[in-house]
Amino acid sequence: MPPDDPARARILDAAQELLDLRAGPLRLADVAVRAGLARVALPAVRRP
Repeated sequence: MPPDDPARARILDAAQELLDLRAGPLRLADVAVRAGLARVALPAVRRP
């Protein structure tokens, strides 16, 4: 990916947000959606 590619910028922004230790499953879904990923690509959250 070229350094000025908008997709690269979205991926790097999302990765930076994922470094936030307070991120829970809903926050991760929000970050993924904003990065342009589909919700269906996220692993299912298993409930006990």
